[in-house]
Amino acid sequence: MRLTKIRSLRYQLGMYVLVAGLSACSFAQDDHRSGERRGHQGPPAFSELDLDQSGGISLEEFEQHEVPGGDHQRIFTLIDADSDGVITESELTNHKPPRHGRPKPEA
Repeated sequence: MRLTKIRSLRYQLGMYVLVAGLSACSFAQDDHRSGERRGHQGPPAFSELDLDQSGGISLEEFEQHEVPGGDHQRIFTLIDADSDGVITESELTNHKPPRHGRPKPEA
């Protein structure tokens, strides 16, 4: 009987851990989908950067926001794919930041 009780308690504990884990995943997905920003979760939305709502982000607008390393000009140039001095929504969306800790592909 004692072994059965221990197994039952172990099973219940396992179920609590499973439910808690699934709940945490669900909340994380909800936060990501709703666009809520808590901590460092990636770049801000295009509309947050386009301060004058012109449909493009100038360097002056870009400089109003924090960037990794604080080098606004370098990061702006990397994102501005056509080098016209304005980041479009497409350029921001399609930009893939470099991955740290992975070797760069050799040309």
